[in-house]
Amino acid sequence: MNHINSNRRQFLKGLMGFGSLALFSGLSPVSTWANAKFPISPFQLGVASGEPWPDGFVIWTRVAPYPLSVDGGMPKEAVEVDWDIATDIEFKKIVQTGKAQAHPDLHHTVHVEISGLAPMTRYYYRFRLAGYESSVGTAKSAPAAHQMPERVRVAVVGCQHYETGYYTAYDYLSKEKEIDLVFHYGDYIYEGPEGKGGGRAIGDLRVSIPARQHIGPEIQTLLQYRIRYAQYRADPDLQAAHASAPFAMTFDDHEVDNNWAANIEEKGEKKDIFLLRRAAAFQAWYEYMPVRLKQKPNGPDILAYRTLDYGKMLRMNILDTRQYRSPILCTKAQLEDGFDKVDYCRTENSRNEQVLGKAQEQWLAKQMRHDKRWNVLAQQIQVMPWVRYNKSGKAYFGKDTWNGYPYARERLIESIKKNAPHGNTVILSGDLHQYFAANIPSDLNDFKSPSIATEFLTTSITSTGNGQPIRPGQEDVLKLNPHIKFINDQRGYQTLDFFKDYMRTDLKVLDFVEKPGGKMTTVASFEVAYGKPELKQIES
Repeated sequence: MNHINSNRRQFLKGLMGFGSLALFSGLSPVSTWANAKFPISPFQLGVASGEPWPDGFVIWTRVAPYPLSVDGGMPKEAVEVDWDIATDIEFKKIVQTGKAQAHPDLHHTVHVEISGLAPMTRYYYRFRLAGYESSVGTAKSAPAAHQMPERVRVAVVGCQHYETGYYTAYDYLSKEKEIDLVFHYGDYIYEGPEGKGGGRAIGDLRVSIPARQHIGPEIQTLLQYRIRYAQYRADPDLQAAHASAPFAMTFDDHEVDNNWAANIEEKGEKKDIFLLRRAAAFQAWYEYMPVRLKQKPNGPDILAYRTLDYGKMLRMNILDTRQYRSPILCTKAQLEDGFDKVDYCRTENSRNEQVLGKAQEQWLAKQMRHDKRWNVLAQQIQVMPWVRYNKSGKAYFGKDTWNGYPYARERLIESIKKNAPHGNTVILSGDLHQYFAANIPSDLNDFKSPSIATEFLTTSITSTGNGQPIRPGQEDVLKLNPHIKFINDQRGYQTLDFFKDYMRTDLKVLDFVEKPGGKMTTVASFEVAYGKPELKQIES
């Protein structure tokens, strides 16, 4: 079994011993930096908002004039930051002001949970410090429980490998009109070392495409995760997208390590050591995401599943498909290394297998029993069954998706049937770096059985590079899978417009991402009628 080297192991163990209170308890007592002065603006990473409720939302920034340096150009002291909320972009109509602390234990990031605002109202926000003002962000509060908005507009994004392309899609997203919420399904950062760049398939060949490079080796420690987030957040197009609309954030695997599951790392590191790495990864994720205090981790554990309501129009249940899942089915290499002997992978499926875990399954069943018009499940991995064959004619499936956990998926489908029987369930997913649009068959063994829900699997922002309309080897996907209505292998993002009686979605793609300046077009559009969970393709 492969293990990380002893030096790295000892360094990770040191996380438990050097008093990192930010990781394992509250914040350490520090002095406040009075009369702070900076040679350049301390708001180099822009602003962000998230988690809209009817009375407010979270606003975020980081105080760091040099965010990619070890200390960010900051002392080991806290600093007070002023913030303003206004109903106009010129800030002539300020409705709230306040002060927040940027603490060194949180890498001088700032999270402010704004409350007391009017529902379904657009606001503008900014931060001020030492004579500098941040860029201006905007966010719209959610409708109140009794309100039925004319429309709720959601964008879906994810998988944004820094080395495999430019964030042109985010530039386009920042200019979209009236986005209420951006759901980010995960893989906000990638943990790999500089210069690896992921890869892009060209026939049977995978080529490395480092459009730009990560800083440093594969990230393991809290400092390394922090620097990686700072590098991604320094991108101006990503900053523009964050400033343009509130985000609902979750994570998938690469925020920690490729294909991790619960306390298991794919290379076979000891579980206690991996949990230290997971604690560092979650701490950095919390620091850099516009999420609420409820999402602050406790060591290696974090409460990531939660609900966002938009009046009478929709409920979005954001799921966690990583922390509570059973081990992934073994690969050939893992079997050769004996991973199955120590419960690092499974050799077969079982009725007790988990993706969500029992507690989250019970929570979701309860949360789906509501009177909202639309029932949205926002999560990371492919739910739809997908039959495909290798060159020898043998069927295979993605082990890191719900296809690798058929009994857990069966429970999910049965829960939808029982708790959301109105034909109004829309599943959002990602991870595969391409588009899929599908009806979810009520009988998972009969792809032509009546649909119980629709699923939209959104492509990546950059991961795997430019892409093409159809990925090589997938020419027969639609023929073999009649419930899957559309696939595409280009980069981009998706918008979904929810109305009372139907929803519409537009799938946006770029002609290239491996250099700046890609042109965006809408490659496909679909409608779904309320009560009839079947995709209808329409003109874009």
